[in-house]
Amino acid sequence: MINLSSFLTNFKKKYSFAFRITLIYIVLGVLWILFSDRFMFLLFKDTHTLNLVSTYKGWFYVLLTGWLLFLLVRREMNKRNAIEAQLIEAREKSGRI
Repeated sequence: MINLSSFLTNFKKKYSFAFRITLIYIVLGVLWILFSDRFMFLLFKDTHTLNLVSTYKGWFYVLLTGWLLFLLVRREMNKRNAIEAQLIEAREKSGRI
């Protein structure tokens, strides 16, 4: 039988970065669809205008989430690069002793 606590700890260690990005994307997507559609229907009554604005709204969402994804991945890469540099420095120091 699998220990749930152990499973969750291992899952968090292995997949926390991917899980955080996925969760952020899902939450933003749900909130975007829910609130932007409601707002759009309040502003526009014409079907043609609704379709046009909906297309622009979709493009904006893709650009916004793509930019956010870039920032999150870049931040994670910077953290990992800093850790790697510290490990290399520690290895070099331990070799000198």
